[in-house]
Amino acid sequence: MSKFSTYLKRLIADSGESISSLARTIGAERTSIHKALADERILSYKTVQALARHFNLSVDERKDFFQLYDILLQGEETYNNRQAVCRLLNNLASVDFSMLRRQRFLL
Repeated sequence: MSKFSTYLKRLIADSGESISSLARTIGAERTSIHKALADERILSYKTVQALARHFNLSVDERKDFFQLYDILLQGEETYNNRQAVCRLLNNLASVDFSMLRRQRFLL
């Protein structure tokens, strides 16, 4: 079971709402939600956005929800690799290369 479907199951259970009612409210197919909960289908981004709005997720909850969705879409290994590349690029962006230029001219 994916972390995304586990998170979504918890949101639905905590709301006390039926999947049929939820699907009607957000304008999604009931079967799509059932299949997403069973990891048989990946929901569209539009549906995931509607779910986040419907459950009135906080900024942190929304971040977690969409991060789990991204992991589901990309696969955990690919997601982790991309995150590592982003961290590397961010670290490189903070390097002060002007010091290197000054040292080169002093030599």
